[in-house]
Amino acid sequence: MSARSLRRGGMAALVCVLVFWGCDDPSGQGSYAGSVQTVDGAPGSALLLMIGEGLVRVEGTGGTLGWSGAVTGSPGEMRVLLIDPDPAGAMTFRLYVEDLSAPTPSFSILQLADRQNLLVEAEGIQLRFER
Repeated sequence: MSARSLRRGGMAALVCVLVFWGCDDPSGQGSYAGSVQTVDGAPGSALLLMIGEGLVRVEGTGGTLGWSGAVTGSPGEMRVLLIDPDPAGAMTFRLYVEDLSAPTPSFSILQLADRQNLLVEAEGIQLRFER
């Protein structure tokens, strides 16, 4: 085997490694794991406005119930209602999107209620998304 063919083989291997290395950012349909909690624990319910590209739906997980619907006349916006009937520490959900390579969705808190269904201020709320 000549030095020239070794170099070609090495370059081909390097190109394959770089192609696969550059593909660790997932694309296509997928979901984010999400959670909502306050400094005092999990609220009883939360009404959120999700904003992003290709939002599909929300599903409650771990005892949290979740509903979602597109905002009429506002592409890229979805209202999300989360209810946690049992204190579990955090309301958890899964946000499904059309393309994971799109920017991570953002949110606004429209309303937040405690376990007695009384509206509370949205101070100290933490909402997290993870792939």
